[in-house]
Amino acid sequence: MPRLTAFLRAINVGGRRVTNDDLRRVATDAGFADPATFLASGNLVVDAGDRSPDQATRALETALEEGLGFASEVFIRTAEEIEAIVGADVFEPSAVEAAVAAPQVILLREPLDGPGAEAVTALSTAADRLAVLDREILWLPRDGVGRAALDWRSLDPLIGVTTVRSRNTLARIHAKYLSG
Repeated sequence: MPRLTAFLRAINVGGRRVTNDDLRRVATDAGFADPATFLASGNLVVDAGDRSPDQATRALETALEEGLGFASEVFIRTAEEIEAIVGADVFEPSAVEAAVAAPQVILLREPLDGPGAEAVTALSTAADRLAVLDREILWLPRDGVGRAALDWRSLDPLIGVTTVRSRNTLARIHAKYLSG
């Protein structure tokens, strides 16, 4: 069975408190096998059976709304996609070393087209570097996520609904649940 990782938006923020036990229960009730959670921030790894990533996304979004009482957007990635994200060395090593925070991954619903990708990378600054992959934007916040000067007002209309995780979190999920 293919293992998929679901990154859930707005879990355990803004009064939406959900335990990892609840997330695993919702996934099991939706027919996903062997659910595992990572940290308490909406990271869920499941065996998808014969479901495609799109089918898994729809099934989990429905199950989360029914099982938890609120909607949460789901961003599914395969093991291969996570491996590619983690392995993408788009920033100079010296810039990564100098940054207060680890590179961040802004997960998107759809790939950015050429003009969209160009508009996003045009928002890159020395303090907040951006690089577009496929359905991800790698972000290097030199001064840390909380102090970032990234122009989200300009970025949001270009990318739509997103969720963000550190690249380290993706690497740890891949190492623990998806490799070998």
